[in-house]
Amino acid sequence: MLRAWSLAVLVLLGAVVIAAGCGGGGGQEEEDFSTLPTLTPTPVRTPKPRPSPVEGPFGGSGTPVQTQARVATVSGAERITFAFEGDLPGYRVEYVDEVKRCGSGETVSLRGGASMLVTFEPAAAHDDAGKVTVPATKIRGFGSVVLEMELVCDFEGRVQWAVGVIDNQPFTVTTAANPSALVIDVSSRR
Repeated sequence: MLRAWSLAVLVLLGAVVIAAGCGGGGGQEEEDFSTLPTLTPTPVRTPKPRPSPVEGPFGGSGTPVQTQARVATVSGAERITFAFEGDLPGYRVEYVDEVKRCGSGETVSLRGGASMLVTFEPAAAHDDAGKVTVPATKIRGFGSVVLEMELVCDFEGRVQWAVGVIDNQPFTVTTAANPSALVIDVSSRR
């Protein structure tokens, strides 16, 4: 028993000697890190989480025709209004990674750090003769949150507007009647 214990002590001492030899001390000088420059950390901006999409069903008849698209500044928000002749179409308001024109698939570049896509269906932004029914298809924002809006789709009963927003700002959606309208208030609080 004493012999097994002595052998265990010798093995343990051998392991300590080997570990000490591998410790890097073996006559080498340690590196001097005090002369390295101090780096200032770069702040990383954490993106805001995206608000959930908001949608509403179409409860009317026929194809609503869009008559207005505008943006204005109101207390605590920037307000986007889409007005329609007829009933309010079904809608979906959401932030997306990329906006593409319907038909061509061409990528749409918008000012701002986030892209909101507003989809109406069934809807049209033109009359029976093919004439555009909204005063403008590209609208510059007046405030500091909604930077621009652009009509990116008016095809086969679908109308889509792309909105360039400064960031994934929270928004609320309300509807109105007479005239039918969808109102999106994008928070101006950052």
